[in-house]
Amino acid sequence: MKKTRSTQSGDDARAALLAAALARAGEEGWTSSMLSAAAADAGLDRARLRLICVDGVTGLLAEFCADGDQRMKQALDRPGFDDLSLKRRIAA
Repeated sequence: MKKTRSTQSGDDARAALLAAALARAGEEGWTSSMLSAAAADAGLDRARLRLICVDGVTGLLAEFCADGDQRMKQALDRPGFDDLSLKRRIAA
């Protein structure tokens, strides 16, 4: 079941906004108009967008960095990661 604006949790809304922004950023750049369009794509109204990205595009970029950090931590916690060679760790 797809979540709507009213049932989307804060984390789900952030993830949906980031996914929508990443789909647009390559073509449109990290701009305010891209942020507004990505929010619409994610089903977020302006008030919800302001709660998620208080600093506008800068806030979205902070979300992007935090998401990358989280994914890296998850990769490092995988079983057997410590047993990989340096070359394979970098590729992972």
